[in-house]
Amino acid sequence: MIIRNATQKKILAKKAFFSAMFGLMFRKITKDEACVLENKFNDRLGAGIHMFFVPQELDVLWLDKNKKVVDRKHCKCWKFYWPKSKAKWIIELLDAKNTKIGDKIKF
Repeated sequence: MIIRNATQKKILAKKAFFSAMFGLMFRKITKDEACVLENKFNDRLGAGIHMFFVPQELDVLWLDKNKKVVDRKHCKCWKFYWPKSKAKWIIELLDAKNTKIGDKIKF
């Protein structure tokens, strides 16, 4: 699966996997990989993540049901993070610094 920023026409990741239970705990990713998580409740609380046992800092994008970025954060190990708005999708990747709130993501 390819994850692209449709607004800026850039590829964010070439490989993606879904893993709701463990996300990226105990696993490092490369710049071409991302973890895509679905929040079935499409709310703010359910879209929260933790960085316990994640061996590297990550950029995290929170998307609404239309796959538009509603929040973006650089996340450090051993902390909790929640989006500012409700989110349906969470994308964890190494570098999303060029992605802005309001950008449309395709995957």
